[in-house]
Amino acid sequence: ISVKFKAEEPLAAFWFYCSYSSDMRWISFEADGNIFVVKSEGGEARRIVKGHHPTWGVNSQSIIYSNDEPGKNNSLWQMPFSTTDGTASGEPEALTVGRGRDTQAAISRDGKLIAFAAQDLSFNIETLPFDAEMGRQTGAPQEVTRGSNNIDFLSFSPDGRSVVFQDHRGARSHIWRVEVGSAP
Repeated sequence: ISVKFKAEEPLAAFWFYCSYSSDMRWISFEADGNIFVVKSEGGEARRIVKGHHPTWGVNSQSIIYSNDEPGKNNSLWQMPFSTTDGTASGEPEALTVGRGRDTQAAISRDGKLIAFAAQDLSFNIETLPFDAEMGRQTGAPQEVTRGSNNIDFLSFSPDGRSVVFQDHRGARSHIWRVEVGSAP
């Protein structure tokens, strides 16, 4: 099928999680962090909502997706959908409350059960004694940070005794510094 996007929509290199509605009239998919629908015979894609991993709700009356907007914590949300118009037919509503990254939902046929992956990701910094001349480690790893961190960037001080890192907590990002062997 031929799919066209509005000029103001970002050009996405990849489309993910394509699926037909229950009446086979619509196809939903994810592209560039947005959820789109298009008629099954092709045409212009319509952006429904910002999100990831879309799946159809019961009788395709909604689209269930993972919401990664600030403060939404990758929880599952439901966007009402009109199979007549091919548009959102209401406001999105939360289905889960973020205890982790809720994603890849599957809905039972009667709509009474939802199965989904609840990922609890934590990134921490460790140091590892290493002999560069021999090309091997010389001791056990040591924790520099612990707990539930979402670290994107880190850098050691020139003397190697402290580390600075960026950590996302909730809807905000912070820069932390820690002396190796101390609390941040």
